[in-house]
Amino acid sequence: MRICARACLEALKIDRAHVRRVAERYSWSAAAHQFEQHLHPNSPGLLAHISQGLY
Repeated sequence: MRICARACLEALKIDRAHVRRVAERYSWSAAAHQFEQHLHPNSPGLLAHISQGLY
């Protein structure tokens, strides 16, 4: 049996409720929040402009 087919069949054995709980931690909202937390301004004045809605 091919590795891909075997992996698919093994995945079907995983508890679906558990998979859903894990997947729900990775919503678009959560991904966007995580992305925003990693942003850093590249100049000192840029953060002030962004927070004032000037950018």
